Amino acid sequence: MSTYDEQEYQRKYRAEHRDEKRAYQKQYGIDHRATILKQHKEYHKTNYVPHPKQPRPMEERFWEWVNKGGTNECWNWKGAPNVWGYGQIRDTNGRYGKKKLAHRISWIIHNGPIPTNILVLHTCDNPLCVNPNHLWLGTHKDNALDMCKKGRHTKGGWGQ
Repeated sequence: MSTYDEQEYQRKYRAEHRDEKRAYQKQYGIDHRATILKQHKEYHKTNYVPHPKQPRPMEERFWEWVNKGGTNECWNWKGAPNVWGYGQIRDTNGRYGKKKLAHRISWIIHNGPIPTNILVLHTCDNPLCVNPNHLWLGTHKDNALDMCKKGRHTKGGWGQ
């Protein structure tokens, strides 16, 4: 018997068996597929869990990564920092979303949108801190002046 004949025989056997099974179900009033579908729907009505691929709000994902302390304490970011030490979170679920800085997201959650060309600066100089009481808005110039005032700049420079 060739391979084609064996496959044809199996196909016919399965079809006959399927027909016999359906006849039996019809005879005794068993609709197996409908029963399973009904059970499936009932299960998901009571035990609904969102699919991991469904996007969750940024604020919900944000709070999972914050080690929240007191009002005047630093709320450190528990997620991975970027190369400069600032916390980061993706704007969508998954690995293809654009990375956003966690302290900027904290500012948006607590105070609203950030104007264009404005930075969110830290009073505590802790790049992982996302406490809104430790954040303030400023320009690049404000950031440079703050850096010099706190002595975080390099001493000397060109021509000195």
